[in-house]
Amino acid sequence: AIAQAELGCAHLHLGNTDLALTALDAALDLDPESVRAEICLAQISAAQGQMNEAIADLRAMLFRNARKSSLHYALGQLYLQQKDYSNAAKEFNKAYTLLEQKMNMQHID
Repeated sequence: AIAQAELGCAHLHLGNTDLALTALDAALDLDPESVRAEICLAQISAAQGQMNEAIADLRAMLFRNARKSSLHYALGQLYLQQKDYSNAAKEFNKAYTLLEQKMNMQHID
């Protein structure tokens, strides 16, 4: 699932939306909770002008995965694209806080 999600994200960045969607769908078939695949799908929605849908998708993922810094970061990027700087800052701060907590926990072990 991880390889399929990364392949889909790579295709997205190369501008191959159809190949990206195929790989991301395969990733989600293997792992329906793939955060990486969901982030890339939201990025595709945003690129296609469906920004509100992309934000709603990531917010739904955050409801189930509130401690995933990558989701907060991706949501912050979408808010930044909308020039919603207040919400972007909140999401980037949350991502940073979660990463900092993760780093602190690794030093405790």
